[in-house]
Amino acid sequence: MTAFQDKLRGLIALHCASLREEVQDLREVLARLRPPAGEAGGAISEGAGLVHKIKGSSGSIGFHEVGAVAQELETLLRGLERAGGTPDAGGIARALALVSELDALVAELRPEQSALYHAG
Repeated sequence: MTAFQDKLRGLIALHCASLREEVQDLREVLARLRPPAGEAGGAISEGAGLVHKIKGSSGSIGFHEVGAVAQELETLLRGLERAGGTPDAGGIARALALVSELDALVAELRPEQSALYHAG
């Protein structure tokens, strides 16, 4: 194995650990969407920013399934953001379901699952 592969695998492992924290942060932000809301607009914008980061970093480091779910959530949140106001119960439920899906993916995520892990 080359020094480059060692460094890349180290970055992938670090990403796995930090991703779990980022998804937890996202879950906490989006929990503010539940009634009584009041902070829905801020939570939507903040959540969209967090999930955008998750999408980009996961896709770049070879976790394409995580990136795809994050993309779906970001699209939903950006749509809610454009609509303004308080999201309806269906929008909130869908956002929280996608966060749960992300949570399940990252809970089982291992560096070896990255498309880049065995890069030569």
